[in-house]
Amino acid sequence: MTTGSRSVTEACRAARDAFHFLSSLDTEVKDACLEDLAARIEAAKDQILAANADDLDAGREEGLSEALLD
Repeated sequence: MTTGSRSVTEACRAARDAFHFLSSLDTEVKDACLEDLAARIEAAKDQILAANADDLDAGREEGLSEALLD
């Protein structure tokens, strides 16, 4: 499985590196980042839900069980 053109291993390494970087930041900076991320997610909510619906439809077409889709 890949994320874009990166392997899962590369994505995990990037996440680890980001964790180490973010853990060195002041609380105020981390809070501002989290608030920005929350605002971006809220702004993209309709797109996220539509993509999720597409994924569920594709899973059903592939014969995935409702337990896996849940």
